[in-house]
Order: sequence, then C-alpha cells, then structure tokens
Amino acid sequence: MGIRSKLAEIIDGSYIVVLEKVNNGLINLNEFDTGKIIHHQNQVEATIWFRHFGQYATDNISKALGTGTSYGKKGGLDGLAIKLKRESFAIKYNYRHEHNTVTVNEERAITIPFFEVDQKLRQSSNFSKRNKFGEFEPMHLYYLEDIVDCIESEFAGWVEENLKTREISDEEKENGDFPQEWDTCLTDESNELFAEKKSQLELAFAKATGVFYEFNGGLIIE
Repeated sequence: MGIRSKLAEIIDGSYIVVLEKVNNGLINLNEFDTGKIIHHQNQVEATIWFRHFGQYATDNISKALGTGTSYGKKGGLDGLAIKLKRESFAIKYNYRHEHNTVTVNEERAITIPFFEVDQKLRQSSNFSKRNKFGEFEPMHLYYLEDIVDCIESEFAGWVEENLKTREISDEEKENGDFPQEWDTCLTDESNELFAEKKSQLELAFAKATGVFYEFNGGLIIE
C-alpha cells in the first residue's frame, strides 16, 4: 500500500518567499522578496504582509498616499498586505510545521538541480497513472527531508570541485570583515558563482516543492 501525498500547508504566521515577479499598478514584488502570511481561507491563496513597503518617503506607494516617514508623523504606512496565489510563493522551511514529512511527486522532484531518481528513497503512492504502454503504475513520491539531504550532499560536492578559496589576512579579521576563527574564504569570483548557483537551486527547489529551503553546500555562511 502506498503513502499519501502531503503538501506544505498554508498556516497563518508562516513566512514566505516570492517565486515570481508580481506587478499590479504600484505593487511590485520580486523573486526572493519575503513576507508573512496574515490570513487565509483555503490552500489556494493567502493574504501576505510585506514589511518593506512604505519604509521610505521615496517609495512609490508612500508618494501616492502622501504619507511621511519622519519622526512625529502619526498613522504611517507600515508594510502592505497583498493577496497571492499559492503558486506565486513558497513557505519558508520550518521543522516544527512537519515540513520534513511533506511529499514531492517524482516528476517535480527531478526538475531540481542535483537530484535524480533514487530507487532507495522513492516511495509508492496510493495514486496511479498510465505509462507509455497504457498500463497503470503507481506514482512515486519522495519525502522532503530525503530530497534536502541528497541535494545538500551533491551541492557540497559541486562546491568542492568548482570553487576556490583564499587565505584571510589578519587585517581583515581585525577590521571585523571575517570572524576571528576563520582562516579561509571564497575568492570574489567563487563567491559570485556560489551565490548564483545557490539562488538557482533554491528557486527550483521552491517551485517544485512549495517550500523554500536555504542550501549552503557545506559552507558556513555568516
């Protein structure tokens, strides 16, 4: 008997990450913008509060409303609540919300970089689909935590093979640029390459799973 599919639930108070550009009049959201779910009636959409709106007098919405941000002003704009469809955002990973037991369809899972079909980890579901021969066969699922573990291991291998490090000088430590206990760091070129690959990976993972997880590739990130 197969396992049941389980999606990451929309829960009030959860933090989210935007997965696609959203443009509606003066409302502009970019990939990786973060917000907090403040209301939902179903698992299809949610009302999300974005803190960064109205923080500066130069903000387009602040200008349109004529609101000020100087000290002494009363009733200032403190963020904006925006309704988004579920496919437009991913819920930030939180082990307390049982995200580890979320399941992911194999067809979606293999779209994530560094992940491929794994016979040991794949689980038969209680749903079936027709194969190319017209026969019914069980759909396969993976637990989110298994996907994360596989990707972290493969990503760490990529980091080791493709990125370069340099020694950190005493002056850099004294200036507070790096922690005292660090001896090496990525070169500037490798740091840019890592950031690009990390963003691509996290976005693909979030779109495939509905959960946003921060991968570090075995690096310590401050």
